[in-house]
Amino acid sequence: MAVNKNFVVKHGLEVNSDLILADSTNKRVGIGSTIPDYTLDVIGGIGATDIYISGLSTFVGFSTFQDSIGVQKDITIAGISTVVGIATFRSNVFIDGDLKVVGDIVHDEITGRNLYISGLSTFVGMSTFKSDIFVAGVSTFSGDIDIHGSAGVTSVRWDQSQQSIEFLDETKAVFGTNNDLQISHTNSLKDQDDSEGESVVDGWTSYINENGTGGLVFKSNGNSGEGAYQFFDTSWRPIVRLFSGTSARAVLYHGGLDRFETTGIGVTVHGSVGILTDLSVGGVVTATSFTGSGANLTGIATGLTATIGIQSGTTYIGSGITALGISGSNSSLTISAPSSGFSTITLPSPGVSLGLAIALGG
Repeated sequence: MAVNKNFVVKHGLEVNSDLILADSTNKRVGIGSTIPDYTLDVIGGIGATDIYISGLSTFVGFSTFQDSIGVQKDITIAGISTVVGIATFRSNVFIDGDLKVVGDIVHDEITGRNLYISGLSTFVGMSTFKSDIFVAGVSTFSGDIDIHGSAGVTSVRWDQSQQSIEFLDETKAVFGTNNDLQISHTNSLKDQDDSEGESVVDGWTSYINENGTGGLVFKSNGNSGEGAYQFFDTSWRPIVRLFSGTSARAVLYHGGLDRFETTGIGVTVHGSVGILTDLSVGGVVTATSFTGSGANLTGIATGLTATIGIQSGTTYIGSGITALGISGSNSSLTISAPSSGFSTITLPSPGVSLGLAIALGG
């Protein structure tokens, strides 16, 4: 039966025993509830096109939203809520439990204590992590990455455009459990002197420091003709070259020219040798000439006492002498090595032939 007029109920309304109950005393309406506890108490599902909530809303049980939800203020969800369509929250959302999202999450900003992501996550814009990040799987970063130090400023950066990991000044790359190997660009050595009292550097420098108890070992499998290890100045002039392989050797340069080279039997010096202190030689020294007074040489008699005798034919005048045969033939004076007690002195020509005998002593 259709009734085309308004109904006014002043003392409550009940449709069936548990379908609709209007309690005028408590000003509550129950749908599927005979004792409504709220202004609108619904036992069962609610299907709605749009729901607009301006105050605090609490969802205790299972809630399914198949279309848009607009919330002007806070919403508290204590149980399981499934949002099938688009949900817009213009204020805070408090979730007292897990939030499981099957699809994508698009957000402007997230602030939280812990963020656990088990699948693929893509951060398109700038992401700032002020605490620890634990990644159990693979993480892919498509842009620049800034890592802040204790001062809150960038210390290490992955620069995508430069294809490089950049360690800023005074930032160390450290290896080893006890921070044994340290590599940095630092100004900490500007006042450091060596054992001779000479300054090491006068400002910023690149510093490799083995800070542990072990050594610093360099190994190369390269054995090309250019050298396994090479050191150059700013003009690419060689300073040191270390060669490996069967002809392993070291070559030192001065001004780009090789000056000192190790060989299979010792060393080769390309140029002069200046010695400021003593030179001790255990073997034979071979040279085309020697200069100097020789006053401090040892093992060589520098002052001689000689007795000179005269030979006439086969007759000697004097005894205990060394006989010298003298003849004039050349333009210079030469003395031959002794043979059978005789040394020959050749005088400039013309000259006279004398038989002399010299007794050497001293």
